Amino acid sequence: MRQVTLNKTLPMRVLVLDTDQNAIQTTEYRITYSMTTEINPEAADPYLDACKAQNKSYAKVNMFVEQVLDHSFLVQIGNPDIKVIEKYNNNIIVLPDLNEMTFIAALHCKLNSITEKNTMVETISLADTDQQITYTYNVDKFDDDTWVELPVHCDWLPEFSHWNTSWWFRYDVSTFDGMSTDKEEHEMWQLAKDEEEVDQMNKEALDYIDAEFDKMFEDTKKYDGQIVDLKQFKMAKEAKTKDWKPKLV
Repeated sequence: MRQVTLNKTLPMRVLVLDTDQNAIQTTEYRITYSMTTEINPEAADPYLDACKAQNKSYAKVNMFVEQVLDHSFLVQIGNPDIKVIEKYNNNIIVLPDLNEMTFIAALHCKLNSITEKNTMVETISLADTDQQITYTYNVDKFDDDTWVELPVHCDWLPEFSHWNTSWWFRYDVSTFDGMSTDKEEHEMWQLAKDEEEVDQMNKEALDYIDAEFDKMFEDTKKYDGQIVDLKQFKMAKEAKTKDWKPKLV
């Protein structure tokens, strides 16, 4: 099976809301990921199809890291201070705990949830630039229990969950989950979510990337190759004429 793999490194800063230390700690990372796209031999144009999938996935992952994750608050679920930081424009990442392996597993899962179906993010590395420590999460084969560090949804949010799927499995740019305190509050929240089209808003950036790349590939013109007459080219060069040039295709 033919594959195309790329690697990318991006800076990322998170603000860790640590209740135990009663402090907001800033951590600067260098996040590196490897992305592999499989070439489907049954596609009408296998290489064009793979190119399109990898370009879309690359743009989505970079957008997610640079515009969503960077400068996010990192918070453990149940932290009462979430209500305090909600007033800020920073994104909020909610996790079961603040362990680095939980964080990197959630990121690995999320990136694979927003890429194209034949594209995989196999490896993620988080390099803590202050501590000079690098955490690496690698998956060779994807199974139902791939991300064992992450809780199943019914344990993570057992009742009145705002979504039926944990954020790391959702095809959107959200990084949080929540639950209502009772049935009445839950019904009101679901009604507001539908009226405000929250799910669509969370996917808007990804849909925009899809639309832009679809348009770009549709507008790409295919040119037939042109045979260059080497004798004519040599004569033109010697005569230093500017009337003829070999056409680059």
